Amino acid sequence: MLLYRRATMSAGALALLLNTACYTYQRPTTAVLPAGADVRVKLTAEGTQELARFLGPRVVTAEGTLASTRADGALMVAVDWIELTDGQRQRWNGEGQVAIPRDMTTAADIKTLDRKKSVLVSIAIAAAVVLIAITAIKSGGAHTDGSAGGGPATP
Repeated sequence: MLLYRRATMSAGALALLLNTACYTYQRPTTAVLPAGADVRVKLTAEGTQELARFLGPRVVTAEGTLASTRADGALMVAVDWIELTDGQRQRWNGEGQVAIPRDMTTAADIKTLDRKKSVLVSIAIAAAVVLIAITAIKSGGAHTDGSAGGGPATP
């Protein structure tokens, strides 16, 4: 049973470490954005007005997956999230892809892994898991009196 608990704890700690990653949006190093990339597109004031019929009113930022770039330079984005002028971020309820003309954007950034933050968070989680394990070992772990019920053991 103790081996099972340790294996479960180790598997859980490993899963936390593998799933912990910090992402950030950065300007692409090339002029061409790769299809399939997660993107965040910031709209101009004109873009906010012109795209309101597709994205909704007061939208200043759209996040999603870049499906393609059209010949005229418009970005075809499968939008997942939008940010409003008041800073509120919400899931987008629309369907399909939205064509966002380049001249209606102030920035188009790509979601990338922030390795430094990811490593720091992973180290912090690993340290916490080790401290919990040490505390459990020092306290002797869980003890039972062998009774099946929740009451005190009979002498």
